[in-house]
Amino acid sequence: MLSALAFLCFVVTPTVAVAAALLRWLESAAAKADEEDRMQALTSNAADIAMRIENLETVMRAERGQAASELMR
Repeated sequence: MLSALAFLCFVVTPTVAVAAALLRWLESAAAKADEEDRMQALTSNAADIAMRIENLETVMRAERGQAASELMR
């Protein structure tokens, strides 16, 4: 009985504690990776939006130029 208690106290409990700490570390690393992926996606979306705005500005300038040339006729 005493050896089973000693086994539980000195082998099982520390092993479970280490496994729990390792699991928390892995969860933290996964959450950090997810956050980095989200930030990369947001950065990509922001770049896409900026490009679309530039395209719209180009189209608007072209339309203004066309309207001005039509007024000059």
